[in-house]
Amino acid sequence: HFWGKKREAIILPPVKGRIRSVTSHDGKVLSYVNSDTALIIRPDASQVGDEIITCVLNIEGVGRQSVSVPPPSTSGSLAYRAKVTASSSVAQMLHDPVAAVDDNPGTHWKPGRRTDIDWHAYYGMNINYRNREVTSLYHDAAWLEVDLGRDVPVGRIRIMEHTFFNSTIAGFEVQALQGTEWTPIAGGTRMGDWAQRIDPVTARKFRLVIRGAEGMPGIREFQLFSN
Repeated sequence: HFWGKKREAIILPPVKGRIRSVTSHDGKVLSYVNSDTALIIRPDASQVGDEIITCVLNIEGVGRQSVSVPPPSTSGSLAYRAKVTASSSVAQMLHDPVAAVDDNPGTHWKPGRRTDIDWHAYYGMNINYRNREVTSLYHDAAWLEVDLGRDVPVGRIRIMEHTFFNSTIAGFEVQALQGTEWTPIAGGTRMGDWAQRIDPVTARKFRLVIRGAEGMPGIREFQLFSN
């Protein structure tokens, strides 16, 4: 778990069975509350010096095969951990499409390199990565698509832009797939930390379409809410 500067509590799905103890990786005892809705671990900030902590749970009962349990959403976004695709991506891990629906503003999706460029012509050249000649090699128009898995009514949208030096998204549109047509439901000419309520639209798939950009911006979060 990454603490961050505020040292918030760690909130996990509830654990079935009796917990004997919760300790940090170095054996320090951590306080906790395990209810029907969540396991909340509240280490004292004075106990933990690292920003990244591993919690060890000693649970009473017969051992069973461990499974991966994703953390609950911190935003309540319908798009959290949904299936997501994009027109292109600059790299995996921190900058692939999943980074835009992970409830973590510290990661972001960034559109990838243009395919109509002869990249071999640039190998070995001494060009600053902030130079306009370099940023123009990447897509300034792109799309990010979220599949919610079923038809869901959406009445509020929030999008967080990642800026790279003086980059900016100059125009964008949010669309919903209605039948076989992508229908515009919101949009703007400047993004930043953008949010808007809309008349509820029921759909399974939603798209964020970037119409134009300067530099190499990205999307930190693409969030959809029912209200």
